[in-house]
Amino acid sequence: MEIKELRLKPIGELDSILHDLRKKREDLEFKSKQNQLKKVRDLRVVKKDIAQVLTVLKEKK
Repeated sequence: MEIKELRLKPIGELDSILHDLRKKREDLEFKSKQNQLKKVRDLRVVKKDIAQVLTVLKEKK
């Protein structure tokens, strides 16, 4: 997800994206602890996406 795309979205949509990403991170962390996660990099990518969404939200507020 590009930060340029995120800046064009309204706050409500960013909140829903953030909620979905946090849910995805939770699932990936659970799978990681169970040794069922094939690509550990996915967890890092989701954390980066969460940080970008939070940055854009703070810029808009």
